[in-house]
Amino acid sequence: INLHREAAAGRLPAEIRKATYLGSHLEYTLSTAVGELFAIQPAGAAPFAQGATAHVDFGPRGLALLRD
Repeated sequence: INLHREAAAGRLPAEIRKATYLGSHLEYTLSTAVGELFAIQPAGAAPFAQGATAHVDFGPRGLALLRD
């Protein structure tokens, strides 16, 4: 899952529900129209604040779907 600050075609708007810095990476819980998503980003990326809006797209690898 890739997080972006700008809206664009093919990106899904998401609210940052939880943002956690863990040293080497950041973990995000996202609220979207298709449900809750979990994303991990490297620590060098500019962080998103809790409550901020991000725009999500999906890379060709690294996506895992989990049942409730």
